[in-house]
Amino acid sequence: MFPKKYMKNYLPNHLRILPLLLCGAIGVSFALPLTVAQADTTSEKIRLMADALRARDSGDLSTAQENAEALVRLAPDNENAQRLLVSINNEIERRGEGGQVFGQVSDRDLERATAPRTAAATAADMGVLSTLEAEQAEKIEAARRVAADARTLADLRAYEDANALINEARESLDSNVATAPVLAQLDDSAAYVLLANARELAAQGNSAEAASLLADFRQAGGGERESQQVMRSIITESRDPGNYVIEDVSPEFAEIERETSELIGQGRRQFLEGDYEGAIRTFQDVEARSPNNAEAKLFQQRLAELVGEVHQQNRYKTREQMLAEVNQAWDRPKVFDIDRRADVSDLRDQTILEKLRSITIPRVNFQGMELTRVIETLSEISVDRDPDGVGVNIIPLFDSNANNPRVNINVRNLSLDEILTFITQQVNFAYDVGSSAVTITTSDRQGERSDLLTDFFPI
Repeated sequence: MFPKKYMKNYLPNHLRILPLLLCGAIGVSFALPLTVAQADTTSEKIRLMADALRARDSGDLSTAQENAEALVRLAPDNENAQRLLVSINNEIERRGEGGQVFGQVSDRDLERATAPRTAAATAADMGVLSTLEAEQAEKIEAARRVAADARTLADLRAYEDANALINEARESLDSNVATAPVLAQLDDSAAYVLLANARELAAQGNSAEAASLLADFRQAGGGERESQQVMRSIITESRDPGNYVIEDVSPEFAEIERETSELIGQGRRQFLEGDYEGAIRTFQDVEARSPNNAEAKLFQQRLAELVGEVHQQNRYKTREQMLAEVNQAWDRPKVFDIDRRADVSDLRDQTILEKLRSITIPRVNFQGMELTRVIETLSEISVDRDPDGVGVNIIPLFDSNANNPRVNINVRNLSLDEILTFITQQVNFAYDVGSSAVTITTSDRQGERSDLLTDFFPI
């Protein structure tokens, strides 16, 4: 790619000279077909006439005769060609060499051709050569202009047009001593076009096509120094990461990055709204898709710290609540009216049961959690979900060191009473609604307590 400071001046300057260059190219394109149209026959005439005269002058009449016959076939109406053939045939007959004579020449033309050569005839032959040489010189000059115009078109990045002009000029010229210099110029211009095209492709990052054009440039006789310069630029461009698009280099990685970016946005929103459980699941999904995602790991670490602080507060709260219950148990027994106490006890039991049925928890998800921790959690949730802010005391009446099963349950929108029923049934425990608390005990059968002993005391 071209730097911006060059691009600012490139288009205005080249747009000003573009009409002049196009006019020059159009002029060459009109002039060149006129010469190319006569290229084959004129060049062949020059060669055959020159070869025939050279062979005749050197005494090789057989070769001279072959070239003259070919010239007559190419130009049957050319009087000079017929005269040259007749003179060669006469010389062959004079020397007694025989040989078949080509051409359908009238008697008048034959007499005129067999007459002794005069200075005028010789001048006519030289005139033909002069005409052919002038035509060739005109084509050589047109080819020189094409060589210069091709370089100009290459500078304007019109590489196909430049190559077309060069190829057309090559086809119009024969390969001989006179055309050798201009053919070399055309070869140099073709190499210049290849090098300019290779440089542009290298700047655009298309290293494969640029390297292919450099190979053609070296094969066309281009300089090794220029080729190495472009090759170094190709290597430099190939090492520039800005020339590559991640969707092309690693499409699977790009797709994963797009998905994880969306998930990270969702997880951050959940984190800001306080949905820590949802945020944890979202960032775990991100880590499953992209194990090396640092942002997902950072958020999971922060969420773990927040949840840990909450659990630590739960521990302190539960400890204080249990200590308060123990302190409350130190109160001395009092004598109450039996009937009245029964009524109050029934009322309290009914109040606790109503709370259990009225407290609805939107969602409960315990996976492999110990029963004692489940009881503590439900007791704390009941305080938050109770409109009166009192909640329900749920107390375990079993030895957690000996028997503390793990609970696996995930329910939604159930009352606390229903949740306790499902949990105790799952681990084969039972719960009892008392006057001030709900107690959890082991059970031999579903719904029946196994640790209750009946004893009688005399009054």
